[in-house]
Amino acid sequence: MMNKTKVLVSLTIVFLLILSLCCSACTELALPTQGLGYVLSEDGEGYFVKRTFEMGQVNHLVIPSRHEGLPVVGIAMRGFVGCSFRSVLLPNSIKYIDLGAFAGCSLASITIPNSVQLIDSHAFDGCSNLRNVKIGRNVATIGERAFADTAIREIKIPASVTKIGQRPFWGCNDLKNINVASQNKNYKSIDGVLFSKDETVLIEYPMGRTETTYEVSSKVLKIDRYAFANCYNLTSINIKGMASLEGSAFYNCRNLVTVTMPLVQSISQEVFADCISLTTVTIPLAVTVIPRDAFARCNSLQTVYMEKIVRWICDYAFFGCGRIQIVYSGTMEEWDAIRKESEAIWDGTIIVCSDGTIQFDKW
Repeated sequence: MMNKTKVLVSLTIVFLLILSLCCSACTELALPTQGLGYVLSEDGEGYFVKRTFEMGQVNHLVIPSRHEGLPVVGIAMRGFVGCSFRSVLLPNSIKYIDLGAFAGCSLASITIPNSVQLIDSHAFDGCSNLRNVKIGRNVATIGERAFADTAIREIKIPASVTKIGQRPFWGCNDLKNINVASQNKNYKSIDGVLFSKDETVLIEYPMGRTETTYEVSSKVLKIDRYAFANCYNLTSINIKGMASLEGSAFYNCRNLVTVTMPLVQSISQEVFADCISLTTVTIPLAVTVIPRDAFARCNSLQTVYMEKIVRWICDYAFFGCGRIQIVYSGTMEEWDAIRKESEAIWDGTIIVCSDGTIQFDKW
């Protein structure tokens, strides 16, 4: 009888300890009502939630599903910007995570419920501790820089997504794979790189990949803005097809030494700016305009091979490159006919033309 009593007492103590821990967790998760503010949506059918000065410091944030009889449908614009909580529980009533809603927060993880349709621009921008993200299966839009400057290593884009803004994962130095659900009709992933579904647009190459070389398929007709920006591990790029290179496509690829792009149709502003290891560039045969800042601050650049089809060299195209040599396929007369804007080429540049003429340009 004594042994049974001891067992019963022990079980009671264990139960009380568990109950105490659960209550403690619930207390920690509970957020005082006065700590939140609510803004009625334009259609009057729900509320957007935000912090107020009364919220104070909390480690865990729980958003209620209803307020004054109406559903809480969204996180307000910049509603919790810079908050110090480590986790947040979003109810299934939430449809919209507005612009900058959680920007700069201390979040370590986030599960976005299936009710959410919009993750707006900068929603989690600058959440430097954010490593784990699970996106619900009904999200349609991921805005510009939605997860920029976070610590995520891998992300999966659900089949529901129809629109992705520019640079959604800008500054994610640990990101190695961008995966896309196979049923998605607009996007796909090839070896962790984000493409349009038809593979004609290369949208984003993850910054955290360790490969030093990459070959762009001949299917690709456009390399999107900032697609390879800040990819520090890349040393060599081979672009096989007739692609256009959008603005800042290879911006600040500081270890990029070799670029092969014979069939490229056009290049855009800052396309190779700050590629400080680039030593030699061959301007593709089809390119007629070298845009502003295209090779700006490529301070290791020594030789540029340029076809006589070039008709325009824009402002600061080779700004900060020092004394470079341009090997030009046309004559000196043809070189003089090229439109050259202010400081397109720096003082002391050597021009080697087909008729053997050498010129030091003085601007």
